[in-house]
Formats: sequence, C-alpha cells, structure tokens
Amino acid sequence: MATAPRRRRNRNPARRSSPGRWDSLYSTAQQNRSDQPTPWAGRTANTPAIRRSRAPLPDPDNTPRRLGVTAAMRTGIFLSLLTFAAPAFASDLYVNSGDSIQAAIDAAVDGDTIHVEAGTYTETLNFGGKLVSVIGTDGAALTTISNAAGFSPTVVFSGGETSASVLEGFTIL
Repeated sequence: MATAPRRRRNRNPARRSSPGRWDSLYSTAQQNRSDQPTPWAGRTANTPAIRRSRAPLPDPDNTPRRLGVTAAMRTGIFLSLLTFAAPAFASDLYVNSGDSIQAAIDAAVDGDTIHVEAGTYTETLNFGGKLVSVIGTDGAALTTISNAAGFSPTVVFSGGETSASVLEGFTIL
C-alpha cells in the first residue's frame, strides 16, 4: 500500500497568503523581527478577522441606567439608619417606691426623663455627667431623698453637667 506524501506546512509568515488564526496577536512581534511588513499588519481588535464583540450601543432615548437597588437593599439601609438613630430619641424611665434612683440614672442616656414616684429614697445620687431630668411626680412634699452615708453630699453634679441636667420635685435631706 502506497501512502501519499505528507504535505509540509510552510511556517514562514512572509510566504503566507492570509493570516493564521492567532497571528494577529503576534503581529507586533513579527513586525519587530523583520523590517518587511507582514500581510496581516495593521489588524486591530475591530477588524472582522478577530471578531471580537463590540460594546453595546447606548439606549435610543439616552435614559441613564438604574443601579439596580433592590427592595432588600432598601430595607437593610433603612434598618441600619434606624439603628443608628435610635439613641437620639429621648425616653421616659419610671422609678417605683423602693427602687433605686441611681440605677435609673446609670441606665439613662442624655435627654431622658426619669419620673420618680412618691416615697423616701435613702441613697446618694451622682449624675455622672449625664444630661437627664429627674422629676418627683408627686412633688417635694411627698418625695424625699436622704443621704445614705451621712457625711457626703446627697446629690452630686460634678461630671460636666449643664443646665439640661435637672433635679426637680424633691425634698433633699
């Protein structure tokens, strides 16, 4: 059985009649190798031989594209803003007879109002720099704060409080 002679490929780029499949990627290197331009010189990404896709055309009415913010993203943004804004709201704290006013002051944040029920409270109050209002709801005749230690002040304003820190409606002993 006779076999047909194999045809040898010509790998010399100067003898090719048309560029190879990947030759456009190496055209710069081929041009720098020889002084003679190659037949595929000048090919760019937009020539049909490479067939790369082009960028999409703009909308005919030139409307800007939306960023695609979903409802879940809006909800997340709203909840995070609500979380950061929560301490900004003042709240009312209530102290019943027998409870500690100082514990309510410690739990309060600036702007809170602490309402104290009528009774006698034996403790020392320290506002600790907080801008809170402590108000005896039934007035000074029925609400008394007496000093627990006997030798220290009953109420202390020494942490940078301003006129926003209020103590009202108490008899202080």
